Amino acid sequence: MGDMAVKCGIAPRTVTQFVDALEQANLLIRMPDPDDRRATLLKLTESALPLIAKARTAMQASAKKVLAPLPPEKLAQLFEILLQLSAPVEAASD
Repeated sequence: MGDMAVKCGIAPRTVTQFVDALEQANLLIRMPDPDDRRATLLKLTESALPLIAKARTAMQASAKKVLAPLPPEKLAQLFEILLQLSAPVEAASD
């Protein structure tokens, strides 16, 4: 859960609150990490899978609607820009 907090840029306590709520809703379970007694792993339950699929479908529909006005060449340009933004920043060399 600590790794998740770092990746999301939020406080570990916030992740714990989200995990508690998702666990109460039977959407994930906590499991001990077999390699690190102090760590906890998270596993999605079968109940979570349809919700994830539904969210993915909704996001795709929204993206399609927002991007519909762009011609193909502008979409390609936007895609390239987004790839550049998502790439890790290389360390500046001397």
